[in-house]
Order: sequence, then structure tokens, then C-alpha cells
Amino acid sequence: MSQKNNVKILILCLLALVTIFVLCSCGSKPGGTENKSALKDSSVLEITEELFLTQVNDIYTNLDDYLGRKIKYQGIFQTMDYEEDGISEQILYVFRNSPGCCGNDGTAGFEVVWDGEIPPQDSWVEVEGTLVTFEDKEGNQFLQLKLDSLTVMKERGKEFVSQ
Repeated sequence: MSQKNNVKILILCLLALVTIFVLCSCGSKPGGTENKSALKDSSVLEITEELFLTQVNDIYTNLDDYLGRKIKYQGIFQTMDYEEDGISEQILYVFRNSPGCCGNDGTAGFEVVWDGEIPPQDSWVEVEGTLVTFEDKEGNQFLQLKLDSLTVMKERGKEFVSQ
């Protein structure tokens, strides 16, 4: 390889490194820290179909970054009747099916709190609300999405997601 080609390759590598450096530093504050209160105050976080599992897992993994944040997503609506100590309660979920411990038997999504009209089981819905925690009488904490809106959709998205 000639000296001229080596110089061209070196220049291209340096340009690529500079481009990567610039792109990686965009949107962050000096020192690499982000303003988490600005994250919570920003617009609604929409969980997309393409990265549904990734985004839901990130919320559970980095809960403090998301509590109090508005979240919007689509999924399957289901209810479950729960009884403990003679007290009946209906629990509402909006989720998508996903890989699980025994193949494709998992789900990803959130329990939702909704005071409006309850849609039929297995309806495809779009929900938007604020992520909060709920503590049961044993002290166990659970995530809930306290809904501002619940809309039954005419078109269904992907019921099974893998990423």
C-alpha cells in the first residue's frame, strides 16, 4: 500500500472518530450528567412497538428516572379479579405478549389505574398516564400507570414483541 493511501485511511479514521465524538456528546451537559428533573418535565414518553420490551425493561431497571413521568403506549387490555381477606378487587393491565421463562409465555406492560368505562377483555387500547408506585399492606411495592386517557383502538398492533 502506498504512502498516499495510508494518509487517506488515517484521515478517514480521524474524521470517523471526530464524528462519533460529536454525536456522543450531543444532548448531554458538561461532565456527562443529565438533568433528571428536565427528563421528568419533558414531553410524554411514548413506548414504541419496535422497542417495546427494551423500553419497558429500562423503566423497571431505572425506576427513579421514570417515576412521575407521563408514559403512553398501546397494548392488550385485560382485567383480573383478585380477592384477599374477603375483599374483592379488580386489577387492570395493559400489556403485550413476550418471551418468558418457558418459551413465549411472558408479558410486558403495566398495571393501570382507570376510573372511566372499562373496555371489553382483550381490547387493543392506547393509554397515557403518570407512572407511580403502589404499596400493598405487606409493604411490597408495585408499579402502576395512573391513566389520564384510555382509548380503544380499531387497529391492533403487534401483540407479541421480542425487543
